[in-house]
Amino acid sequence: MKTILLYFTGGIQIFKQNLTWFFTFINLLVYLFISPNEIIAQYSSSDAIPFFSYSINDNQSNVLIDTLNILPLGNSITFDKRSNDTRAIADKYGYRLPLLNFLENDGMHVRFIGSEHSGSNYLFDGNDANGGFPGIKDDQLSNLLKTGWRVQPPDYNIQITQGAYLETYIPDVILLHIGTNGNDLTGGTSPADVAEILDEVDRVENELNKKIDVIIAQIINRAPNQFYVTMFNDSLEFMIMDRINNPSNPAYPDNISVVDMQRDADIIYQIDSMGTIGNGIIGDMNDKLHPNDKGFLKMASVWHEELTSIYPNPITIVNQPNDLETYAGISAQFSLSANSMDTITYQWKRNDLDIIGANDSILIIDSLTMDDDGATFYCEINSGYYTLSSDTVTLAVTDTTVRAVRNLIALYDFSEGSGNILANIANDDSTLNLTIGNTENTTWIPNGLQINDAPNIISDSAASSIVGKIKETNEITLEAWVEPLSDTLNGPARILSIANATSERNVTLGQEEQNFEVRLRTTNTDNNGKPALKTSSNLIENELVHVVYSRDSSGLTNLYLNGVKDTSVYIDGDLSNWDSTYSFSIADEVSFNRVWKGKLYLLGIYNRGLAKDEVERNYNLKFNGYNNLLKKPSYLTANLADSITVLLNWSDNSDNEEGYFVERKVNDIDSSFYNIDTLQSNSITYIDSTFKNDSSYVYRVRAYNGVFVSNYSNEATINGIIVDLKENNVVFNKYELLQNYPNPFNPSTKIVFGIAKPSEVKIQIFNSIGQFVKEIVNEKVLSTGSYTAVLDGKGLASGVYFYRLIANPLDGTLPFVKTNKALFIK
Repeated sequence: MKTILLYFTGGIQIFKQNLTWFFTFINLLVYLFISPNEIIAQYSSSDAIPFFSYSINDNQSNVLIDTLNILPLGNSITFDKRSNDTRAIADKYGYRLPLLNFLENDGMHVRFIGSEHSGSNYLFDGNDANGGFPGIKDDQLSNLLKTGWRVQPPDYNIQITQGAYLETYIPDVILLHIGTNGNDLTGGTSPADVAEILDEVDRVENELNKKIDVIIAQIINRAPNQFYVTMFNDSLEFMIMDRINNPSNPAYPDNISVVDMQRDADIIYQIDSMGTIGNGIIGDMNDKLHPNDKGFLKMASVWHEELTSIYPNPITIVNQPNDLETYAGISAQFSLSANSMDTITYQWKRNDLDIIGANDSILIIDSLTMDDDGATFYCEINSGYYTLSSDTVTLAVTDTTVRAVRNLIALYDFSEGSGNILANIANDDSTLNLTIGNTENTTWIPNGLQINDAPNIISDSAASSIVGKIKETNEITLEAWVEPLSDTLNGPARILSIANATSERNVTLGQEEQNFEVRLRTTNTDNNGKPALKTSSNLIENELVHVVYSRDSSGLTNLYLNGVKDTSVYIDGDLSNWDSTYSFSIADEVSFNRVWKGKLYLLGIYNRGLAKDEVERNYNLKFNGYNNLLKKPSYLTANLADSITVLLNWSDNSDNEEGYFVERKVNDIDSSFYNIDTLQSNSITYIDSTFKNDSSYVYRVRAYNGVFVSNYSNEATINGIIVDLKENNVVFNKYELLQNYPNPFNPSTKIVFGIAKPSEVKIQIFNSIGQFVKEIVNEKVLSTGSYTAVLDGKGLASGVYFYRLIANPLDGTLPFVKTNKALFIK
């Protein structure tokens, strides 16, 4: 049936130390921080709300939301008629606006209904104005509800609605403020009149088969008519208790709660005209009978507390959706879980707009594009009269064809090619542009900058923007494409540093001989960022390398070399102790005594930790101009084609070379390389026919293009063959291969073999796992007889070797093949 709440409102109660006042005070504090302009803006939407419920449609959603229709009824307090309030009637909102604010903040969907009297411009469209009637007595209000006529002699005899008032304005809940007018006069307000109001509510409920809740605020117990108020309140309480407990009462069993409005609202009965919130004047009354704005706020908090006890919020979000990072071309999924006693409906939103058909607890987005990057999502969960919104989450979509750019706060790709300015191309933060102070110690190279000596590249001012952004996230990534010119630099030599001195730093990426080293200052390290983190794999001088240092907010820290994780540790502490006054320097310390020498192609700083796949992607995508670099040949090998010919093979790694230089030197510490030939582009082989059989040579290759040359390839050594091939006095009448002697041998051994008839003869050497090592005999024709070949162990590693004789008779008969084993010990 209906719920009736009775409020006793008597006696001045200031600063009651009870729980109800605590929550009222909290609500007041919330309200104090909302300016009238914000309130007006919040409730000036042009979206009308239908009578009983509305759909979030906009041709997008079919989610149905219940709306609680609230009908304020009563006298001038309900109407907000203040004797000395000079504002226009339409500008008065009484308790309705703060009450609406409280309920909306709870996520409750409400709509005020009633006659058109005041406050229409303060509530958003779809809400009727106030249903209060100044000076009305309870019997007159009862008549209005039954007939639709407002009869208040001598001024009013007008028709408000066609037919019964409650059949025109059909509420879910009535806020009834009764009994103030005429209770001390004959024929004035009485509990019987209130009973007639409640009976009319029952009649409409029964005819419409609709539940209507009624909340009653009883007469304030104030002088000079306190005696009559006490009699009225006592009689009213008896009447209500009879409706609750007496089975013979037609209204039985009404569900009635009894609370005291005056006590719970703690109205301060002192006059403060209008009572602007925050004006510092004590008093919640506009005049002797009507609250001011502060008083109406207190009343609203009491109505709010009781409304939410009747209609509690039934929604609980158990698991919130989370931010998501993923890639273009695949799908993404957000999900949540919620509980409610009522039916739950869902509506997902993207950038605050409904997503068509997204009405489940799981949202799946297919075939992501870069347009989805940075989009925000949340879900409105509806149950009963309430809507609860989930956390707002962000979708980060990465284009796998471009480098990772999210949270990139500084980037230098050294593609300027000239000048003394290194521009930050990560964003528009020009304070991170750097100046090369000593240009004579640097050389612009294709798509890079070579550091030959102290370059004096230091920020003009403190690196506060970098420091501030990194401290915000407590995460950092340093990325570099570099080519060290030496593997003996130490200090460590600074590739990138944010520091104040050699022992005071926020972070440094450096080189310590054959290792990269990072020093990161946290609350758990010293001011120098020690203990440092080093790579476990050695760097190679003149070798282009991609190095990435990444630390997330948990302290997980990874060092990557060429896209592969090299080292992983946890570095405890946070970055809150970073100093924003430190400078940013490249290729040296700010004190000019930790010079790094090498080639710089890219330096980047992120204020987040890059994931493993992002590091791999950045490595695979290289840097601006990488494909135009002259890249050194690799995998150079040298093999004997025969006893006087060497075959060189290598991999061509460049697309823009004009050709290759082939260099050779005698395998001796005092010898030097010299150019033996120049080849065309795309060459991958070379035959050296000037090889001397008794020598040992070292080869290397590099590409050239105009005035630029690549780094050298690896070096390849070929050991000369010392062979004393001569006929013996012993005559064989068959093919034979004897065991070498001595065996084991060092430094050389003799191999005797016999030839039965003229043949093409080869003797080849293999290591213990069957790999070809070299050929010590390659003769087109050997006549019948016995021969001795000498195998020199120079350049061989200790171990087991196999030597094989292959003799192909010139008469076309079957070849002779035999293999023996030899042992070389150094």
